[in-house]
Amino acid sequence: MNTKTNESDDVPLSRASKFHHQEWTEIVDDLQANYPDGLDSDDVTQRIQKYGYNEVAVKSVPKWLIFLRQFNNVIIYILLIAVGLTLLMGHYSDATVIAFEVNPNSWTK
Repeated sequence: MNTKTNESDDVPLSRASKFHHQEWTEIVDDLQANYPDGLDSDDVTQRIQKYGYNEVAVKSVPKWLIFLRQFNNVIIYILLIAVGLTLLMGHYSDATVIAFEVNPNSWTK
């Protein structure tokens, strides 16, 4: 198994990461697993020493940063400029309507 990791996460990449295109016997061979009995305790100990525990490191992100990331979009920038321009022109009701569209709570995913 290739232990090179993707820079965006800490998960080891397999030689053939497209498991959904392979037969199950190829996957078992690729992962060097022991089907159907599973791994014995020596194999488990060796794999834990080599790859570590099956854990995901939780990265704490501040809530204010999550909030600001919602506005990182070209359309939002255009709408915010439109709000500023309509305020300068004195069209307060139009600026209010555009500002409501910028509200991240109104977006659907």
